[in-house]
Amino acid sequence: MRLLIIILSLCFYNFCIAQSSEISLEVTHATIYKEGVTITRSGDIDLQRGVNKIDISDLPIDMDESTLNVYISDGHVIRSQKIIRNYVDPKKLVSAYDDEKQIIQDSIEFINTMMSVSKGEASILDANIDLTSSDEKFSADEVSLLRANYARDMKVIQQDLLNYKLQLRKLKKSLTALNRQIATEGSVNSRGTATLLLEIHSESGGVAEAEVSYFHNDAGWTPTYDLHVSGLSAPLDLVYKANIFQNTGNDWEDVELSLSTARPKRNYSLPNVGTYFLTYNNYYTEDYDNYSTGPVSGLIRGVVTDDTGEPLIGANVIISGTNNGTITDIDGSFQIYVPQGKDRFVVSFTGFNSKDVYINSNNLRIRLEMEEMLDEVVVTGLAIRGMASQDMTYADAGLSRSKKQESIPLSLIKSQTSISYDIAVPINLKSTKEQESILIRNEEVPVDYQYKVFPKIDKNAYLTASVKDWTSLQVIEGMANIYIDNRFIGQTTIGEERDISDRYVLSLGQDRDVYVDRTLQKGYTKRKFVGSNRIDSRIWKLDIVNNKSESIGLTIEDQYPVSKDSNIKIDLKEAAEATIDKDKGSLIWKKEIGPSSEM
Repeated sequence: MRLLIIILSLCFYNFCIAQSSEISLEVTHATIYKEGVTITRSGDIDLQRGVNKIDISDLPIDMDESTLNVYISDGHVIRSQKIIRNYVDPKKLVSAYDDEKQIIQDSIEFINTMMSVSKGEASILDANIDLTSSDEKFSADEVSLLRANYARDMKVIQQDLLNYKLQLRKLKKSLTALNRQIATEGSVNSRGTATLLLEIHSESGGVAEAEVSYFHNDAGWTPTYDLHVSGLSAPLDLVYKANIFQNTGNDWEDVELSLSTARPKRNYSLPNVGTYFLTYNNYYTEDYDNYSTGPVSGLIRGVVTDDTGEPLIGANVIISGTNNGTITDIDGSFQIYVPQGKDRFVVSFTGFNSKDVYINSNNLRIRLEMEEMLDEVVVTGLAIRGMASQDMTYADAGLSRSKKQESIPLSLIKSQTSISYDIAVPINLKSTKEQESILIRNEEVPVDYQYKVFPKIDKNAYLTASVKDWTSLQVIEGMANIYIDNRFIGQTTIGEERDISDRYVLSLGQDRDVYVDRTLQKGYTKRKFVGSNRIDSRIWKLDIVNNKSESIGLTIEDQYPVSKDSNIKIDLKEAAEATIDKDKGSLIWKKEIGPSSEM
């Protein structure tokens, strides 16, 4: 009887001991956001009846632990979970390459020594040959022999030096490659890995489904587009692409991938609307997408507008402390690569106050304020030569159709606050900061092509495409490559903003065969004083040239100043049948110009 009690006690004791095992779960799904990624790992685990200790290894050491979510199938209960981080000593990583690195460095030192010896021999030969021109007496035969030996030996030395230089170049390349390899592995492997310690209670044991998800910062995607124009009577081919990267420390193989427009890093707390106090020195401004604390480096995009929200074309955007910069396009948009360590732009435009901008987001909205105007009365007039009111027609440019690309199968999921592209085929993606591009959609979009010119800003005309039902295309803001007749001609920015009719106008680049000259007529410019007031009268003339071989329709948009000061009055005397917007100070003509003609 006593023996039976002992056996039962031992069995009970063994039942209470937690079974411990280490496993690694494969990455099966990833939802990549503009900044960051939610990674899901899943797999089966074997559980014994009772308490099990499961160590899930090979997790990223720099994952966001606060977002960790663990799931175990029914019949099993997670009693506790804990993350431990296993840091790697960077010295151990570097020491693994010490022998290989030392061999290369010793070889470089040896080659440098041999080069010094050869250069010394060359110096001795030069000194010997110089003796033939000194006061020493040498016979003609001796001089001839010395020079022959000099040429022969110097040729050998120079050949040796050339060979040494080639060997030295290869060794230095090998050393550079090795240092790059050390740096690459150090940036990933030296971070170490994390292990998730789970304590699971199982009623009956068996195989359980396990799933672990977490957020990681070092991943992202950027939408880009290709715009293919194959004729002014044909639809526009709109190609959606995604540039994706992940540097989470683990390569992904056969992973289900989703691309989301959600922004999990944004603070979604309701804003606190305080009292708005107006003084002479403050202005009402709006914050758009500048949510990050910054500074932000890499590819930065933005829009520059005036204080009414109108885009400024040709504004200068310069990285502070450098000569690197760009200018805004027809939509007031720009993009520029900002290196690490630079955190400010200087943005300027004629007639506006320059602005120092802190780079705290990849997408900036920048407003410039007009300079204070002179206290004077200005009377402005504009004229356009040879303009008659006609309806516009658009000729076919006769361009061949572009070849349509095959897109990757996917489904588009639209939630209340974001859009997700769920890719239908598994994706392989290496852990690196290098981006990979995938084609996700390809659509033919009906558009109305128009030429537009802004003579005050640019003399060359722009080809544009007006798109109806813009919202239905589910376009996300990004850069677009423009192809006309399958030839790359430049880039433009695609935005999410459109007018009230859900129409969006794409800029497809300049056409230098169509241009306008805007000249101030000096002979008609007058200035006079009436009492304490000064009156300026000015006239501009617009000359339009179409060097194309077909007729084109053209929209000309010019402007005249709008006063913000009650002491400054503007009087538009003549505008040659233009459509006038007095609030914006805009003048718009819609004309048709024949082939190879002027007006």
